[in-house]
Order: sequence, then C-alpha cells, then structure tokens
Amino acid sequence: MLGTALNTLQQAEITMTQMARQFPAASPSLLDAQKGIRQGVDGIRAALRQIMTSPGQPEPPAPNIGG
Repeated sequence: MLGTALNTLQQAEITMTQMARQFPAASPSLLDAQKGIRQGVDGIRAALRQIMTSPGQPEPPAPNIGG
C-alpha cells in the first residue's frame, strides 16, 4: 500500500514540474504544490524504512472506514 502511495505521489511530483514548465504564470503555485508533494514522498519513504528496519513489530489495526 505504501509503495502504491509512493508511486502516485512521485508521478504527481513529475506532473507538477511539467505543468510549471508549460504554464510559467502559474509556476510559483505549482512549484509550491510540488514541495508539498515532496514532503509526502519523503514521509512515505521514512515510513518504509521504519517498516524494513523493524519488521518484527506488529502492524496497528486498520482504521475504521465509514464511521
């Protein structure tokens, strides 16, 4: 699941870069969005590293979805 999220965010980061080149007037806003996405990528990578370095720890229960 984290791998899928990481791939999705990385693709979004690439898209923001391409759009910033295509639309120079919107470039500052798009690059700000890209920075936020980069933080998400870094966070997911950190989570993956934690999982790999502590594989014996049990996973927390899944969150309740739908209330």
